[in-house]
Amino acid sequence: MKSLYLVLIVLFLGYASPAQGQASQALIPIIDSAESVFRTAIDAYDDGDYDVAERLFGVAANNYELHRKTTAAFLMQGKALYMQQRFGEAIDVLELLTESYPTSKYTIEANQIIGFASGESEVQSSSAPPFRLGIALPLNGDAASLSQQMFNGIHMAVDEYNSRISLIDPESFMQPPPRIIMVFRDTNNDPEQARQAIRELVEFENVDAIIGPLFSNEAIAAAGEAERLQTVLIAPLATAEAVSFNKAYVFQANPSLEIRGRQMARFVVRGLGIESIGILADDSNSESLGMIRGFQKELYELEIEPVYQEFISNSRSWFRLSDSVSRDTLVKAEAVYLPINGGNASTLIGGALASMDRMGLGSRNIRIIGNKEWHSIANVSLASNYTTTYSNDFFVAPDDSLALEFQSRYLTEYGLDPIRLSYSGYDVANFITSLLPRFATNPQSPLYMLFRESGAFQGLGNRIDFSNGNINEAMFFHRYTDGLVQLLK
Repeated sequence: MKSLYLVLIVLFLGYASPAQGQASQALIPIIDSAESVFRTAIDAYDDGDYDVAERLFGVAANNYELHRKTTAAFLMQGKALYMQQRFGEAIDVLELLTESYPTSKYTIEANQIIGFASGESEVQSSSAPPFRLGIALPLNGDAASLSQQMFNGIHMAVDEYNSRISLIDPESFMQPPPRIIMVFRDTNNDPEQARQAIRELVEFENVDAIIGPLFSNEAIAAAGEAERLQTVLIAPLATAEAVSFNKAYVFQANPSLEIRGRQMARFVVRGLGIESIGILADDSNSESLGMIRGFQKELYELEIEPVYQEFISNSRSWFRLSDSVSRDTLVKAEAVYLPINGGNASTLIGGALASMDRMGLGSRNIRIIGNKEWHSIANVSLASNYTTTYSNDFFVAPDDSLALEFQSRYLTEYGLDPIRLSYSGYDVANFITSLLPRFATNPQSPLYMLFRESGAFQGLGNRIDFSNGNINEAMFFHRYTDGLVQLLK
């Protein structure tokens, strides 16, 4: 059977396009026989026959004078060697490319693969078995760019971890932490293909854990397969509780809607000492209702009855709250929970604040309790008038030295600023690497139990805590005061 060993560099970088190549293309000749060999090599590569492809790319690169496909052939020969796990040979070929043709457009790509191959070569020479990290992300349509950002973060975390491990004296550990090998599969943003990707990662690649997929629909399918195969999967973004419901091996790094509501209620009561609480929400918004359910359940467990529960009919009602609920009703509670969601949430929040202001309310009358959409709103002064306090599942402290260092390295490495998915990939991967020393000392200990026993983990933009279940419960809590945002917890 042909090797099913696939890594992300091949899927993201693909093969060298005939339209690309070295500088001054017009001055470089086309050699028909070399072109023919190159095309045959591409066909072999696409068929997974990497040994044949490597030899043919070598012919195209070395057996002719400089021609239009010379640098592309060197690059593809290096990739074919990489796919056979002949990492040292791949490095030699790709370094020959970068040294012989430093102005080629392929040098950046070649250096990236050299970096991958160097890490893999070190793993091969290590006596300790590696930790095989599966990555299952979609590469079709708009999801491809999101997956790239997620993978960039994962890749940076793994590289940093492997670099640290390489500096460790093996004799200082009874069992040194393992290096990490990354193995990729494309989920194609399709539930059935996501299920297939998990099956291949486990059955053919023998991965120890999997990060992905991105979205709830494919994550649910992937989670079912991971649970069946008893392999740890951590979904970095999915919020649907069905992803990890009633599962031992599946975890969600992004708090579900119900968890967000529960944690907000817990913080209001236990953290702020407020027990007189009202609820005001749009009953046409499913996300808001999901948070309300969690909020209500937590209040019930804390033996607190909401002073009132009022529901408006649609999002437009936020601009004329007095038509739906009276001022006398609102001020019956010391605090009111307003989870506002949707693509235009910031506009709706502005409308709600203006409505409350017209009703003559203020912090002496009522305190607003919100959700993450209340972060970075336009009218911070008006929000401060209600000492608006809200939960947030993602927050990068602007003065955090580690975050600033990450941003600088990310820009240098990838030529762009990190986005939330970059941080999420980095934080989730670092959460896993933080467990590997314990995993190494007792590899028979179930990894999923280490997830649950790990306690709270602080990343650059994400907090992770599975102490109470398979859905992350760690949140940030902020408050508007004196026109500024303050991190409370």
